[in-house]
Amino acid sequence: MGTYTTLTNQPIDIPLEIDWYDTGWTISEGKATHVSCNEGTIRNNTLPTELGESYKVRFTVSNWSSGVVTPIIGGTVGTPVSANGTYEEELEAVDISGLKFYSDGDLTIELIRVSLGEVPAVTFSFNQDTLKWISYWSYAPDMMGRFLDQYVSWKDGRMWVHNQNPIHNSFYGQEYPSVITFYCNINYEQDKDFYNMVLNGSHQWRADVTLPPRPCKSKGQRSRIKPMNFKLEKGRFTSAFYRDMDDPRFVDEMQALMKGAYLQGQIMKVTLTNESTEEVQLISVEIDVSVK
Repeated sequence: MGTYTTLTNQPIDIPLEIDWYDTGWTISEGKATHVSCNEGTIRNNTLPTELGESYKVRFTVSNWSSGVVTPIIGGTVGTPVSANGTYEEELEAVDISGLKFYSDGDLTIELIRVSLGEVPAVTFSFNQDTLKWISYWSYAPDMMGRFLDQYVSWKDGRMWVHNQNPIHNSFYGQEYPSVITFYCNINYEQDKDFYNMVLNGSHQWRADVTLPPRPCKSKGQRSRIKPMNFKLEKGRFTSAFYRDMDDPRFVDEMQALMKGAYLQGQIMKVTLTNESTEEVQLISVEIDVSVK
């Protein structure tokens, strides 16, 4: 903006369309147009960025005649563009300033799309009998495909044929346990005594249980049931709960497990683990409790 001199109390006219600095951007019909009268940035106010997160921006430049346009994501400056076309770039945010575009030329940008950057792959399982996606796995093969009626994948340069051996929970030569975590929270606001657990299924499981801290139990409680402790009774595997392994009256955990405090509280977290490589079925789990 220029400098003006005038007499005291004497008004003057200032032509804003000529002598007012702006960033040169205008928005119309979903397009952002910049003219070279002034350089500057335009900012999207609805897209906050997170520090350290990677974002991928895709945009189209049209009506270019001069200057450059540069994407800026979370304070990280991208590559200047000086031609018509569609461009894509991934940038890591260093602040929460969001998405901006800088330009000093005459051009238009449109079709702006922003997404998170590359994320770890996830492998899904499809059940052909039920026609449903039933689970997902943490392993990420290098490539997947199908040969005739066989499903194959490549990992570290080796080809693996799926569903061709009797070993369950084995992925690329490494065996994994089956793990299920759930909560027993019936009448969750009331204190309860926990007595025993019943597994309705084909195999025994290991059970690790924890109860959150409560009055008089600042550390909470912790216990476990080994698979061999579940006994088959009337077609179901049953075991009484053992005692609190964190009972402060005992130094040895095994002594506390056998002679410590009974399990009492409002909520119990249960983690079941099975390391069998055979087919395992678990239909339901029952926990016997009584409300105080």
